[in-house]
Amino acid sequence: TLASATVRWVKKVPAGLSGLTRTLLRDLFFDQDISGKGICIEGSVAKVHLHGLLADEEALNAMLYIKGASGLCPCAALCSVVNKPCYTDLESGIRSLTQRSPLLVDISCGDVKRIGCKSDADVWEQADQVAAAAKVGKTALQEEQKLKGMNYHEDALLFDLPMRTVFKPASMVRNDPMHILFSNGLMGSECMRFLNALKLAHGFYFKELREFLQTWRWQCSAHTGFSPADCFNEHREDSSKGTLKLGATELLQVYPGVRHFIVEACSKSERLVKEIESFFKLCEVCDLVLAALHCRTKAQVAELVAPLENAVSAYMTAFVKAYGPDAVRFKHHQLLHVASQLLRDGMCLTCFTLERKHITTNQCFNNYRRWETMPAGSLAR
Repeated sequence: TLASATVRWVKKVPAGLSGLTRTLLRDLFFDQDISGKGICIEGSVAKVHLHGLLADEEALNAMLYIKGASGLCPCAALCSVVNKPCYTDLESGIRSLTQRSPLLVDISCGDVKRIGCKSDADVWEQADQVAAAAKVGKTALQEEQKLKGMNYHEDALLFDLPMRTVFKPASMVRNDPMHILFSNGLMGSECMRFLNALKLAHGFYFKELREFLQTWRWQCSAHTGFSPADCFNEHREDSSKGTLKLGATELLQVYPGVRHFIVEACSKSERLVKEIESFFKLCEVCDLVLAALHCRTKAQVAELVAPLENAVSAYMTAFVKAYGPDAVRFKHHQLLHVASQLLRDGMCLTCFTLERKHITTNQCFNNYRRWETMPAGSLAR
């Protein structure tokens, strides 16, 4: 339901989506007391506790009322990394934060031990400092918001003191692996970067990959008679710029074919050694995440934590070598938190099912702005 909240009316809610999230949680856990009194279901009482807040980057930023990737501290709820240096500062001779202190690392760092993971108390302390600065004045507040990566509003989730017994930010925030990797994520942009490098080095592009995959066919639940070659047709080629224009399910099923193409056609290329290494390392990360999705016990998931941490670190190192630190996205950094999420949850939580269920809801909301198109929203049901 929160995913369908459109910008126009959410702006009218105090603190926006964060205020709405806070109101919903207050209603559930304070007014209805579903964790104390519980919910009566067919004569039985079920007590509900909040385990985590799973969402993509944009939704998490809105629900927590933090600056996210656009701020100085892009991962305000989980760790202490800083953003990449601004190119205008570099051109002006202003040193970056990581140059000023060896203790600070930016989002291109692939070592989870150096990113300064926060506790709930750390996040609350910083939120209290921002709230205290609001009482001093506008200038002090702006400075604290910039340093902490948080936006202040008294109705926002992080600034509600009673809610701290229910919602614990560092313990409960979950980055969604589906959005990090497959839905406008790293795999799509990595494929596009590699294809551009391949075109520059050897003149191969979509056409050659399409021809290679032409004979490949397999059955899948999402697409009957799915053909990987269709993902690289002329229309996709024209529309793919910075990232490959594929849905998450399509990309999930086609990246093994791209990997096989690279093994068969490009593995001996001396011009693409770094790019091939980066792509293969990302494939390894995807393989481990998919393996975690199919685990049935916590013990099976726990066995994947260390390999995933190592794979993510190796991928980020390989990516920086291939494309440089300026090409690093915040989603690269989010990958560092996935292994710890697996260990904490004992399973791999993703938004695959939620996104699929929201398709109809989003279709209903697409037609509400004009009276003459509102019947189309009803037909979507």
